[in-house]
Amino acid sequence: MRRGWLRLAPTAILVITMVAAGDKLSLLGAFLVVAAVIGTLPLVWLDRLPAWIVTIGLVILALTGLFLSIELPSGFSIALTYIAVGFAVRDAKSVTTFVVLPVSLAAIAVSIFVRQHGWLDFVAALAGFAALVLAGQTRRQRNARIEQTELALARAQAAREEHARAAALAERARIAREMHDVLAHSLAGLALSLQGARLVLVRDGASEEALRQVERAQRLATEGLAEARRAVAALRSDRPRSISSLVSDYGADAHLTVVGSSSLPEDTEDALYRAVQETLTNVRKHAPGARVDVVLEHGSGEVALTVTNQGGQRTAPARERGFGLTGMRERAELLGGSLEAGPVDGGWRVRMTVPT
Repeated sequence: MRRGWLRLAPTAILVITMVAAGDKLSLLGAFLVVAAVIGTLPLVWLDRLPAWIVTIGLVILALTGLFLSIELPSGFSIALTYIAVGFAVRDAKSVTTFVVLPVSLAAIAVSIFVRQHGWLDFVAALAGFAALVLAGQTRRQRNARIEQTELALARAQAAREEHARAAALAERARIAREMHDVLAHSLAGLALSLQGARLVLVRDGASEEALRQVERAQRLATEGLAEARRAVAALRSDRPRSISSLVSDYGADAHLTVVGSSSLPEDTEDALYRAVQETLTNVRKHAPGARVDVVLEHGSGEVALTVTNQGGQRTAPARERGFGLTGMRERAELLGGSLEAGPVDGGWRVRMTVPT
């Protein structure tokens, strides 16, 4: 506990006073000791209690120091009043300080007057009181400066993060514009040209094989255009959609199972989202109509994503490998995870594991 030794000081002074008093401790002295203990209790929860409770406790402590110093002149009871001053100046709120300081100063002056001490003792007590107040104010101002510095550092860090986020969003928007202006327009033009070529081939009575090749090329161009549009939409969005929305968009043949729950970093959520998106796209392309099971498992220290497809209409494998699996594997490895992909009985399975 912060400043625990100082908060125990009133109790230690009370014990010393009672031991010094011995058999001389009267009923009034015992009552004052109990009152001092009650006044000490708010110090234990100084940061949590309302200001008025702390104020009453410190006033009781200051006045108890006065009366105990009169009841037991040979003890150190007046130190309780100084301790009340220290807490009021250093840790309490302003209203408490304005109440406790005058009461404590009056208590010290009355104690010196009643015990018939000289002016030198009064000056020394006043100097001690002033030094305690100045030290407490210095400590309070120092704590305020530390808090302001920490707040300024936190704001600066937040500003840097927001600047980096804005720069990332601007870069994503630039890439999205480039993709839209170059790739999407080119694919759209290619799809229209292939459609025109197919119509020309039909008009001129071309062979079935030639028509199939043109139709296949047109279908690939249309699918590529749809993928480019989805990529542009994802780049322009501030946050990716949820995995559940991807599964719902696929249709009734896709099912999502979530085991456990945990809060995931944005990079991890994005990697899992892209993995599901790429896998569902591959299923549409290579096994249309297949049943897809997506399982997201939140484990101890890691999250695992498994996407398995069964059945569907198998299409001819592409002559050139795409970069979908490579991109998923790179995302997983950048986060310290791994990706496994391969055939299973009657289908295909992709499993990504990422530490949390």
